[in-house]
Amino acid sequence: MAKKVNNAKKKKKNKTLTTEQNTSVGLQNLLGQDSQAATDLANRFFAEGSLGRVNEERPAAVQEYLDRYKAATEGYTAPELQAQREQAQRGIDTQYQTGLAQLAKQQARSGVRGAAAGAASRNMDRARMGEQQNLEQDIFIRNADEKQRRLGEYARSLEGARADELGRRKTNLDQLSGERAGSMSTFFNSLNLGMQNKQANRDYQINRQMLNIAKRNARRSGGSPNYNAYAQGLAQANQNIYG
Repeated sequence: MAKKVNNAKKKKKNKTLTTEQNTSVGLQNLLGQDSQAATDLANRFFAEGSLGRVNEERPAAVQEYLDRYKAATEGYTAPELQAQREQAQRGIDTQYQTGLAQLAKQQARSGVRGAAAGAASRNMDRARMGEQQNLEQDIFIRNADEKQRRLGEYARSLEGARADELGRRKTNLDQLSGERAGSMSTFFNSLNLGMQNKQANRDYQINRQMLNIAKRNARRSGGSPNYNAYAQGLAQANQNIYG
């Protein structure tokens, strides 16, 4: 059973090779025997990759750069927000303490005491609480603005990376087009050169046979080669070569 399977595979392989050979023979019949030589010459100078390629992959350093930008689009980190909050709070506390000291001096100079002095102090406390509430709102708005700014930077960086990749892809496509164009040009120019050489050889053979026939005809008639002898020679040479 295994032997039959192997034989079947072998026959299939032989059939594939025969098909490829038939295809090659068909092309040679269509384009002439020089087609293989023309193909070899075209492949020698313009094989795929012969004009070079650029790397289309995104460099690791660029991807790392983009990843960092993408991570930063979330805005300030928790430590950064806390640092801003503490810094602003220190400013509020300093301003509050300075205000209390100034208020105490003013009250001492003006002799304000009791309920009036306490009311002024409570007003400063309320002002401090209001600034603290505004602090969180300011941090939220600042963080939202920072998110938007970083998102814009990330989008521009990503667009630049993609444009660079598309440019390198276009370069490779241009190289591939150049290789194919060069291969086709070399192939058909080689075929044309082969046909020209064959035609020149045919012309040489015709002229040579024509001259020989003209000389023989002239010798038979006892004269020198003339127009009629050449014409007869040309007709006979064409008959001999082309049938």
